[in-house]
Amino acid sequence: MFERFTESSRQVVVLAREEARAMRHGAIGTGHLLLGLVREGEGPAARVLAECGVSLEGVRACVEAEEPRRDPAGHAPFTARAKRVLELSLREALGRRHDFIGTGHVLLGLLRDGDAPVLRALAAAGADPDEVRQRVLEEVGRREPPGDASSVSAPELAGRLARIEESLERIERHLGIRRTGSD
Repeated sequence: MFERFTESSRQVVVLAREEARAMRHGAIGTGHLLLGLVREGEGPAARVLAECGVSLEGVRACVEAEEPRRDPAGHAPFTARAKRVLELSLREALGRRHDFIGTGHVLLGLLRDGDAPVLRALAAAGADPDEVRQRVLEEVGRREPPGDASSVSAPELAGRLARIEESLERIERHLGIRRTGSD
């Protein structure tokens, strides 16, 4: 799955995992992905979030308020919702005829999913999700080639998403991660 991720978007996933671990959360959720985007600091997503007043401390406070601390054993798996966001990131990339998933695509996936912790963190910063989306689209359009979704058929997209899920399952098995049905 992560072979399409740019180095920056891979770093976002690593940072999200670190945030979940530091908060002693049992799984990596969408809020952790947002934290990873903010912490990454250089990509299109981080630039737009900073311009919109979204801070690491503000997002962290929202994420910590959403989930109680636990003592997780081993690696924290992705929640079902976080996996969905990663799939939506792929859709955002494919819709622009990009053969990679950058930080902008991940943020677009988060906004498209509309998960509560992410929306609350944006609202707490005074950022409008629609404005953030528009700014990310502009940023991605300036730095990456334009495209349209009409070139990808539904069966092709479904096949790609199935391969991503299989890749995630292989990674989780390799890391000894048990799946959770929450989120």
